[in-house]
Amino acid sequence: MKRIALLLLPIILCIVLIACDTTGENVSSVSETESNVTNESTVSKEDSNDITSNDNNSVTEDSSVSSESSSFVPLTVQKEFDVSVTLNGTTALGNAGFTVKSGYQKNQKITLSATQDVIDAIDTSKIKADIDVSGTSSIGTFEFLIIYSVPENVEIVSTSAEYLSLEIVKKSEESFTPPSDSAYVTNGIIIVGNRGMEQFGGSAAGGEKTAQKLNEFKQAVGSGVNIYIMPCPSSAAFYAPEKYPNSIKNHVNCFNGIKDNLVDVKYVDTLTALGAHTDEYIYLRTDFHWSGLGGYYAAKELAKVAGTPFDDISTFTEQSVDGVQGSLVRNASVLANYPDTLYWYVPSRQHTVTYYSVSNFKNPITGRTLFSTNKGYTKFIYGDSYTTHIQSDVNNGRKLLIFKDSYGNALAPYVLSSFEEVYMADYREFKLNALDFIEEHGITDVCFAMSAFAVNGSKRDYITKLINY
Repeated sequence: MKRIALLLLPIILCIVLIACDTTGENVSSVSETESNVTNESTVSKEDSNDITSNDNNSVTEDSSVSSESSSFVPLTVQKEFDVSVTLNGTTALGNAGFTVKSGYQKNQKITLSATQDVIDAIDTSKIKADIDVSGTSSIGTFEFLIIYSVPENVEIVSTSAEYLSLEIVKKSEESFTPPSDSAYVTNGIIIVGNRGMEQFGGSAAGGEKTAQKLNEFKQAVGSGVNIYIMPCPSSAAFYAPEKYPNSIKNHVNCFNGIKDNLVDVKYVDTLTALGAHTDEYIYLRTDFHWSGLGGYYAAKELAKVAGTPFDDISTFTEQSVDGVQGSLVRNASVLANYPDTLYWYVPSRQHTVTYYSVSNFKNPITGRTLFSTNKGYTKFIYGDSYTTHIQSDVNNGRKLLIFKDSYGNALAPYVLSSFEEVYMADYREFKLNALDFIEEHGITDVCFAMSAFAVNGSKRDYITKLINY
């Protein structure tokens, strides 16, 4: 048995050794595999970290952009503007026998908010303040709500007033026109109710002669300067009753005689411009001049022909004085019973005024306004006493010279909204050579504002005298 055991021992040892080798291989293989798996897992983890890191960075950047985009709000700024109150419904108020007493505070202030580019581009004509007076049916002082409106993308921050106190009074007799059968003539003056007016005997031939003088002036000045003629009608052109038709017809004939014979001279059609507003207070009733409102409509027509800007009457401050007796009272004393109310309109636009001697543009006077303290028509630029120089903030390079008689005085407050500079000289008194004056002061536009009697008579000779001094 020992012998058999000794024989089997080597065999058993061999089997054991073989088994150990096999187990070592398997263990090694398993370890290797586990190691590979671990390595792969490590790589995957690193890759995963890289990817996660990149994705996180990407998300963070996108999130940053999104946050930045969503948190950006354009800055807004505030700016104060002037706005003039417009009265709506005055016609209905008048038909009811009432009117708004003048002298109320038209100009208001409004503060708006918007982005800078919107504020800079605001069209101020779209900033409005309106009051409706049409429903008023009694006299007294009432508070009216001001309705403000502004352009799109603009907000109202504050206004100087939400309400405006207006005094409603009975409509004055100044707007009353009696029937034409009550009209009569005294000392050459047509009297119709409470209105007086001069008779006019102009003709087409008279107008043609004036056109010839204007053509001579234009030829002497040359193509570099615009020339205009503004014939100023008397009130008879619009208010003469049917029994005195010649005053109306004679205006038309004379003015057409001018218009039809002009060469390179521009015609300002005052008959049409004023004729559209005869139901308004465009002429004084006791004087032969047009009113401040009549001058406004004439100046508006000039701006239209000249192609220049023009400020609406709503941007002006209306002022007035009662008890005015005009020049016609001397020949028709009955008119003293119906004194005028003189209205004038103060421009809101920045400007300066200098007055000079009427004949030679010397001895400047500063510190005055466009309006004197006088009670009558000489309220406008002190009458015919001076040559007037007005500088405004228009800055369009246009400079206007108005050769005028007294009718032209009422144009002063309005033409400054159309031209950078305005010179107003009485053609009957000015003793300087017009060509030299135009060149020296860089005049771009010359307007002759002459009464109907002047363009039909010998006063036209001054037109060519001005180029021969």
